[in-house]
Amino acid sequence: MTDSVRLEVPATLWSLPTIRMVVGGVGARFDLSLDELQDIYLAVEELFCAALDMDRNERYSVEVGILDDAVRIAAGTFESAGLWQRLVAKPSSPECLDLCQLLWRVLDTYSVEGAEGAFSVILVKQRQARV
Repeated sequence: MTDSVRLEVPATLWSLPTIRMVVGGVGARFDLSLDELQDIYLAVEELFCAALDMDRNERYSVEVGILDDAVRIAAGTFESAGLWQRLVAKPSSPECLDLCQLLWRVLDTYSVEGAEGAFSVILVKQRQARV
């Protein structure tokens, strides 16, 4: 990533507005549309809300960066086996419900890096061509 911001926050609901502000700032600087920003906000918020329900970590890191034509968000490190299972399902499988479907629908891609017990989630949203 050429430009990025790395943030470490406590694993609490109180951290979500800070994460949202950083994501929004980088997205606005990258000239994302309001709809594109809303997609990213929704994906990040749902990922962290699911993590807060299932994970026991005390802190999370978030790195928001700009690729050539996309915003990339690396979130983690997560440890929950339940969260892992919700995220690694393929979009066509019956196991891909709620969080998995949401991420596939609002992002261009997402992936899980690492192994169950210590993994990060990479969220990518492409900037749409302007007419």
